Amino acid sequence: MLCVYIAGHLSGKPLAEACQSLADHYAWQIEQTRHVPQIPEQRRHAVSQVRQVERVPFAFDEE
Repeated sequence: MLCVYIAGHLSGKPLAEACQSLADHYAWQIEQTRHVPQIPEQRRHAVSQVRQVERVPFAFDEE
């Protein structure tokens, strides 16, 4: 957020350089998310193992 604020107060060549730096940083972050290691199968929980409970809806008593 601070980077966008500062870039908003720049003009000319410094603005272009700041925008390019922000674009490079964003591209690097996106690339890092593609290399997130997968969770091993033994650590995953199947949905059938999750206990599901039907909840009573909240309602006001109208008097």
